[in-house]
Amino acid sequence: MRDRPESRGFHTVPPDVAEARRQERAAQREREQREAEERTQLVRRYSLAIARALFMASGLYFLLVNPSESTVEGIGRIANLHRLTLGETFTITGAILSGFAWRPKA
Repeated sequence: MRDRPESRGFHTVPPDVAEARRQERAAQREREQREAEERTQLVRRYSLAIARALFMASGLYFLLVNPSESTVEGIGRIANLHRLTLGETFTITGAILSGFAWRPKA
């Protein structure tokens, strides 16, 4: 009876089967990691697109649609510098986020 290794309740698995199982598990882990990376990139791409659209829309609103707040007699409409600054800042931020979204894959 000493010819067989003690199994302690486990069945002895031939080395070639054990190696095949290890390779299958490694391949499965690699597939799962690749899928997780793809999901992360997809979420990143969509979140950047949403942020870019929001910043560009709000920036262009402050720059083009409603840059002036008050009317002065004899002069006409006066541009509100605070709104123009907000418009510039939001538009530039949207452009920067556009650049991040267009970054090529590594």
